[in-house]
Amino acid sequence: MKSASNTYGKELEQLLEAQEVAELGSFEWNLLTDDVRLSPQLDKILNLKSGTKFPGFLQHVYPSDRARVKEAIDNAINDSGQYDCEFRYNTNASEKVLWSKGRVIYEQGKATVIRGTIMNVTDRHHMIHRLQRSQELYKQAQAATHIGNWSWELVTDKISWSDELYRIFGLEPQSETMSLERFRNFLHREDKEGSKERLSNLVQSKGRQEYINRIILDNQETKIVQVKREVLSDEDGKPYKVIGTCQDITEKQLLLEKLERSEHFIKHIADASPTILYLFDALEGKIVYINNEITNILGWLPEEILNMGSRVIAEVYHPDDFRKIGERLRQYKNEQRPRALFHFECRMREKSGGWRWMLMRETIYSTGSDQKITEILGAALD
Repeated sequence: MKSASNTYGKELEQLLEAQEVAELGSFEWNLLTDDVRLSPQLDKILNLKSGTKFPGFLQHVYPSDRARVKEAIDNAINDSGQYDCEFRYNTNASEKVLWSKGRVIYEQGKATVIRGTIMNVTDRHHMIHRLQRSQELYKQAQAATHIGNWSWELVTDKISWSDELYRIFGLEPQSETMSLERFRNFLHREDKEGSKERLSNLVQSKGRQEYINRIILDNQETKIVQVKREVLSDEDGKPYKVIGTCQDITEKQLLLEKLERSEHFIKHIADASPTILYLFDALEGKIVYINNEITNILGWLPEEILNMGSRVIAEVYHPDDFRKIGERLRQYKNEQRPRALFHFECRMREKSGGWRWMLMRETIYSTGSDQKITEILGAALD
């Protein structure tokens, strides 16, 4: 008997230690007398005064959760016999989130006792909340940058899209199950050619790809998307999944195309001008742009002038004018009028060796954060 008693005592001690580690306690609630017996660990969790009955416990339950707790108990007593509820609980020190499970004991068809457990799940609750918040922020970030992500399981052929990717393709989030064939139907007919071969090459090479596609939505709207994708392989080196992102770059791409057309237009205007036009880097002391008129007037090719770098002043300008050219920067810096035009005359060397007097008209094109002149835009008239 003594051995059995010792064994029982040891098992009880181990049980109480396990409850403490798990922040879990047990209770027995006498429905007839309203008396409640708590295990030592549950007594720590609830922090109730000795002799507190069920109504006293209920007073510590968060007000908006009390009705749910009472409903769960009533359903257990009158119907299922099983009790399961999560609720917020106030102690003198802090607010906790508790999870309780129990079962009803009946005697002669009448509910007499509820035995159960209560676990402190505050940390788990906060962790889940943080994860949900992180997921929410991730979705917001995707929406703000118009980036969606996707994955393709090679064994099951299952394709998963994020909510934002559905939106990019003009669909309601998770409104349909996606397939490779459905995706290819979105591709512009010119971009569809070779798409299967490109994907096959990706899987075989176990590498990465980045490219731009045009897609046609169901409403016939055209979008431009940038795709990045890579293959994941298992420990044996066998590919099992392809993951990637897809970003809607329609506005950016159209803006770049418009900018390129503008630059092309401006270059044509500059090349058609009967005046030498140039952009001078004041920090490096070199010309970074010059139009084709330099060839017509002085015989130099534009690329020859650009390749001179910081030697351009010594190579092209007359030595007697070096001082005048150097002093102009100080004059420009003291000028207070925005976009003021400056004039000076100097001699420039022809490629054949002769000299020409040129009228130089310049203006400050850009300055640094310290207001130091960085670029000068100029025109040279013969």
